[in-house]
Amino acid sequence: MSNAPPPQCLFIRTYGQQPKGHSHRHLQITIPLTGTINMIMNDEVLNVHYGEAVIIPSHMFHQFKAQEDFRFLVMDLPQTLNLNHFLRNNSQGINDNYQANNYKNSDLHIPLDEKTLLFIQFIEKQLTTAGNTTIEALMLELLTELISSLDRPYRPDSRITKVINRIDQDIAAPHCIASLAEVACLSPSQFKAVFKHQLGCLPNDYITEKRMQKALGLILNTDLPIAIIAEQCGYRSVPAFIRRFKQTYNQTPNKMRINS
Repeated sequence: MSNAPPPQCLFIRTYGQQPKGHSHRHLQITIPLTGTINMIMNDEVLNVHYGEAVIIPSHMFHQFKAQEDFRFLVMDLPQTLNLNHFLRNNSQGINDNYQANNYKNSDLHIPLDEKTLLFIQFIEKQLTTAGNTTIEALMLELLTELISSLDRPYRPDSRITKVINRIDQDIAAPHCIASLAEVACLSPSQFKAVFKHQLGCLPNDYITEKRMQKALGLILNTDLPIAIIAEQCGYRSVPAFIRRFKQTYNQTPNKMRINS
């Protein structure tokens, strides 16, 4: 048996605002450490924010772009892993023949839980302060299992998926029930009822949660002024943003930044 260290499998990368594209023979997972990455897979745009991850299947051509100052953790996975390893908890049921396109992009765009985000912070510090490929391989193995064990959210029907995509494409936009209901081709009252049945929360609560996820990433990982973060998260009033942030995380943005 060879005693050579395993190849590097975790990277911190940045991208440019000019779209680039490629494919690779292995599965890859991209996780924003700051900001958002815009990806095109299967001719569909995915906007992946802090607090989320995207799984890129092997041999799938994909395009990507992001602001140059945003950073991303990239996991290159062993070729022994197939997509079913990550989609096995999907309520739709994914069989082993994942290359038969028995999944949608929404299956590949996943939310991360708190413990996984905390471990990702540890990985980021490890990668920027040390260079031990054996430790990196162990971190990759644990992070792979954390992501594969996440409960797969229920996949909503196409009407609600369109709405989610609209919200995620511009979380700062002044989304209202009437305009989102129009996207879903439902009346406002029908839309709220269907949305809550599908996702377990009302549309405005979903928007607030997504805005707070983005705000947390910007607070912890950038030096942007609070007023700019509030604006990028859809708040025209800084005091209103601070109140909402404190209600969500039990700390003001400034205190969260100081304590991080």
